[in-house]
Amino acid sequence: MERNVSPGYCIVQQSGALNFQASLLFNNTGSEAAQYFMALNADTPWPKAGQMLIIADPLSYNPPYALQIMNQAKQQVNRAMVDMDNDEAHFLQKNYGTIDALTSYGAGLVGLASDASEKYFAEIKRQMKQIELLY
Repeated sequence: MERNVSPGYCIVQQSGALNFQASLLFNNTGSEAAQYFMALNADTPWPKAGQMLIIADPLSYNPPYALQIMNQAKQQVNRAMVDMDNDEAHFLQKNYGTIDALTSYGAGLVGLASDASEKYFAEIKRQMKQIELLY
């Protein structure tokens, strides 16, 4: 029986191999859902904290356009992090709310976030707005 669950995404909390990410999300990494997750994200074998991964129900109809938009968003967010090492990525992911709140106040706080973090946060916000419009 086909279900009606739209594809979505998760933000990596801890850097590690894709199969490690699957073990955090699924009770059974051999399940059809976990294997579908691995296939959808095969292009990201070692996600860093803060990167985006696609999650979808293999028994639901997943329109190709929706998966394509999710994949484009994932690629753009992940590209914004390409120059960060795992420690920087973890710091930004862990402190996203605090850094975003501080940098939102403007010029008086310039220098609190690096160019890389500003690029990362701007890209995350832009992609989330696009995904929100899709649904």
